[in-house]
Amino acid sequence: MRLLTTFLSFSKPGFWSAVAATGLLCLVLSGGFSSAGYYPVQGKVVDAAGQPIPGLEGSEIVFTLVGGQTSSIAPIEDDGSFHLYTDKPGDGAPPGEYQVYIPRRRIDTERAAPQVIDAKYEKPETSGLQATVDKKRNTLEFKVAKVAKRGA
Repeated sequence: MRLLTTFLSFSKPGFWSAVAATGLLCLVLSGGFSSAGYYPVQGKVVDAAGQPIPGLEGSEIVFTLVGGQTSSIAPIEDDGSFHLYTDKPGDGAPPGEYQVYIPRRRIDTERAAPQVIDAKYEKPETSGLQATVDKKRNTLEFKVAKVAKRGA
């Protein structure tokens, strides 16, 4: 009988609406951010003219927390866009100051992909790229120099 009473309380008009509203309220109050203290970070890597860089797709952009132990990473898409993650895709990054670099993609263990951006961007100590992740939704853009064409 108790089971039937419980079941009937779930089927009352408005019960599931109240559940949905409570879930939505929790999502709004949390800002949609993870409980791990990560905040969404998205952006683009483009050339000086603001255009995607052919050959950069499939590379990764890496954020290393200054003075911390955390690194966050994202694959770079065809259009230069990325969505940063720390523990799992889509979770974002902790707030703070970051050194940013773009290591060259590897074709396999023996071969690196052709270089399409200046080599200085491949290491955190030489890239000159920095970012701040705030306690909000973050959108960033990195303008990097393409590798100079030889013989042009």
